[in-house]
Amino acid sequence: MEKENTKQLNIADSVMKEIDAGHVKMRPKIYFVLGMLALGIGLTSTMLLGVWFVGLTSYHFRHHDPLSFVAFGQHGWIAFLRTFPFIPLLLALAAIGIGIWLIRKYEVSYKHSFLGIAVAAVVAVVVTGYVIDELGVNERLATMPPMRMWYADKSVGEEWLICEVKQVFPEDKQLICETPNNDVVKVQWDDTTFLPFGADFKEEDVIRSVGVWEDDVFKASGIKKGYRIPMRYMDAKRPSPTGVTKGWRFTPPYR
Repeated sequence: MEKENTKQLNIADSVMKEIDAGHVKMRPKIYFVLGMLALGIGLTSTMLLGVWFVGLTSYHFRHHDPLSFVAFGQHGWIAFLRTFPFIPLLLALAAIGIGIWLIRKYEVSYKHSFLGIAVAAVVAVVVTGYVIDELGVNERLATMPPMRMWYADKSVGEEWLICEVKQVFPEDKQLICETPNNDVVKVQWDDTTFLPFGADFKEEDVIRSVGVWEDDVFKASGIKKGYRIPMRYMDAKRPSPTGVTKGWRFTPPYR
C-alpha cells in the first residue's frame, strides 16, 4: 500500500515539475467548460434524433405492416422490401450508436458500469420513441409540409395494395376499395388467388394484396385481411381522448 502511495506521489511530483519548467501548459478552464457543453449538446441532440427515428420506424410498421407481405411468399417480397422502413431503422441505430459513444466520453461512464448506462440509454430511447408514436405525435408531424418526405404513404405500389373495403361483390369476385389517399380502386380475384383467411370479405375490412395492375383494376394474386390501425390520441379526426370510446379504423398516414 505504501509503495502504491509513493508511486502516485512520484508521478504527481514529476507532472508538477514539468508544469513549473514550462514544458506542459495548462489549458484554461473555459476550454473544458465549452468542451463539456458541446458534448452535452451533441449527446442530447443525438438521443432526440434516436427517439424520433425509433418513433418513425414504429409509425411505418403500424401503417404498412411490411412483415404481413411475407405471408404471400415470393410474390410479397417486393412489397416487403419497398414498404420496410430501412432508412429510419438504420438512422435510429446510428443515432443510438453515436449516443453511446458520446456517453463513453463522460466521466460518469468510468465511475459506474458503462454497460449498464449504455443499456439504460438504449431502452430509454426505444421506449420513448414507441410511446411518442402511440400518443399520435407522428400523425401531427406528418401534416407538416417539411416532414412529409419522411411520412410518405406506401400503401399503393406497382405490385401491392393496402386499402379499406367499401363494397363486396362475391359473385363477381370483386372488391371496391378506398386507399389512404381516398382513391377508389377495384380489386379482382379468381380461383388461383391465395386467400389465407378465405374470401369472406366485409365492408370496412382492411386488406393487403399483391398482384398487378391492369388499367384501373388490381388483379390480385393474394389477398390478406389486415389489422385495423388504432386511433391515436392526437389524431386530427378525434376530438379528445376524454370520454371517447377507443376504437379501430383505417387512418390515412396524412391528410
